[in-house]
This record gives sequence, structure tokens and C-alpha cells, in this order.
Amino acid sequence: MTQSSGLVNIVSRDGKEFRISSVFSNLLELHKEEEDNLENCRIPILNVEGNILEKIIRYCEYHYKNKGTDNHEFIDDEDIDEWDLNLIMDLEKEKENGHRDILEVAIAADYLNIPKLFNICAKHLARKIRNYDAEKIIKYFYIPKQEETANIN
Repeated sequence: MTQSSGLVNIVSRDGKEFRISSVFSNLLELHKEEEDNLENCRIPILNVEGNILEKIIRYCEYHYKNKGTDNHEFIDDEDIDEWDLNLIMDLEKEKENGHRDILEVAIAADYLNIPKLFNICAKHLARKIRNYDAEKIIKYFYIPKQEETANIN
């Protein structure tokens, strides 16, 4: 597909709508059969909130414009470029529990099949919790504690 391709509307779980180039929708693997009628295409992304989808779109636009379609690579530590690192740091600093957004971006990147972004987020989170015990990991990710409900008679 050429860069002059049409635009596609994608809609997040919370109803935020984004108009993106069909080139990016191909990168996100959002559609397979709708290529003939992209102008009127409205694709729901029901697993991703708008604020997270916005960050993923920004990531895809940057990597498309600056490096082509390289988002299907597995990355090593040396491969994390400065822009990617800044994206992660900005996510972490945006709010008190920014690591939660990083986790959401990782989950969304996995859902949208963007392995490089998933790996960047996962590695960052893994480094953060590397020396945590189970209790601290539970608190860090706000995992609800399971109540023991089994009665032994």
C-alpha cells in the first residue's frame, strides 16, 4: 500500500475516535478484508482505552516515518533507541502509577501484534520488579488478593 492511501477511523473502548492512515492500520493489522472500502471503514478496538491507543498510534507513526515497518523485530537491550526509551519514561512520569499505563500499553501492543513495543514495555517492567518479592509485586501491579473461600469440614 502506498503512503497516499486512505484514512481509517479506529474507535477505542471508551469511544475515542482516531483517524489514521491506512498504512498505520496495516501496521496494526487492524483489517484484512476491508482494503477496498477504507474511507468509510470504522474499526472498533474494544480491548484498548483511548489514552493508551493514542500512545500506540504515536509509536507507530514515529517508527513508520523514521525506520519503516520494523515493528516485527525482537529487540535486545542495545536495540532500544532513545525515542522509545523517552516514550516509556514519559508514560512512567505522567502520573503517580505510570507503570500501570506501561502495562496497559504492553497488553495493547500484544493484542495489536506490535512485538517490538510489547518487548520494550515488558523489559522495562521486568527490570523494575526484578528484585521484588511476591508481596511487593502484588502491590506494584495492584493485583487483588484472593480470599480463601474453601471451608474444610
